[in-house]
Formats: sequence, C-alpha cells, structure tokens
Amino acid sequence: MPEISDELRMLTEGSIWIDDKRRTVLIWRIHWANAENVESFDLLVVDDFTFVNRPAKQIEQYVRDRTMQYCRDCKWK
Repeated sequence: MPEISDELRMLTEGSIWIDDKRRTVLIWRIHWANAENVESFDLLVVDDFTFVNRPAKQIEQYVRDRTMQYCRDCKWK
C-alpha cells in the first residue's frame, strides 16, 4: 500500500480518483491560497457529471481515511 504522503502528492489537476461510493472523481481545478498552500479543489463527479468545490483539508482527510483513493491503487478495505 502506498504511503499517504505519496497519495497526497497525486492530488493534481487531471488526476482520477475513486470514492467510497465507487464513483469516479476527477480533480478538475486546484484553487491556491498562496504559492504553497491549496485552498480548495473543484471536482467533477463523472458518474452524474456534477461539479463540486471542496476545501483542501476535507479532500486531504478523505485521502488519509482512504475514503478517496487514487485510481492507480483502488483496493478497498
């Protein structure tokens, strides 16, 4: 299993993720608070083609909790 910090580095525009409901999620756009910190992410939920904006801390917690997994490694608990 990859380290969480490796997965967090994969939170880039265009990366594809799978959430706990097995929906495909595309990181559409990253909104930067400053040169070093992400403020929020625009996500495209492909299954129903909806756009949502979520705070960076929330998305990072989803990755840490394995609620959202990088598509390269979609092994569920």
